[in-house]
Amino acid sequence: MIKLKFKAWHKTRQELLFGTKGQDGGLVFVKPTDIYADEREEIGYRDENLEIMQYTGILDIGGREIYEGDIIENEKGDRIEVSYDVKTASFKPLSEIDLEKVKIVDSKYKIKI
Repeated sequence: MIKLKFKAWHKTRQELLFGTKGQDGGLVFVKPTDIYADEREEIGYRDENLEIMQYTGILDIGGREIYEGDIIENEKGDRIEVSYDVKTASFKPLSEIDLEKVKIVDSKYKIKI
């Protein structure tokens, strides 16, 4: 079973946040340095400034987790953005390509890869 993981791009702060369990048990987003801090700013997932990305359950050839919004490169050098397709309940294009040769090369967000 794939563990559900999330991260989010905060549009106004221009920073990457990671999903974790909040004080009330729900999903919240915090800075990576604040994940285990007793005092941390918790941003609820319904914040309109968040672009939430779900983990696909797949690793690239370098062992990095692939999330929605990542731009991957296949063996032919084609670059494609990973997105969730509601109609097929799958992550595109991951359901259609050879995953052993895929690597993350960029993100649609301003995240350093």
